[in-house]
Amino acid sequence: NEKDRYMGVDISQRGRIISLQSSAAQLGGLANGGVYLVHPRTLSGARYNSKDKVSLENDIFPVALAKGQRFFGVEFSSVFIDIGVPSDYSRAERLLVP
Repeated sequence: NEKDRYMGVDISQRGRIISLQSSAAQLGGLANGGVYLVHPRTLSGARYNSKDKVSLENDIFPVALAKGQRFFGVEFSSVFIDIGVPSDYSRAERLLVP
């Protein structure tokens, strides 16, 4: 299911991220993605073994958000393509080449 590949995100009128929904992005809703600017404090509270597999989106961000860390986002209305799987990587090349 395509929508299960993306994390949904709810953003307030002022740009504050209200919630992140892992594997729950609604078709037509906002998908979390892009570039992150993360303050070191956000990562300092994470307690993981260096050999653990850790995801910013699934492990770090939800915990920080629940602890009251402020997250902000900007909505962009343009073409979105995730190149995380080989078929979409090939499709992106076709979309982006004029």
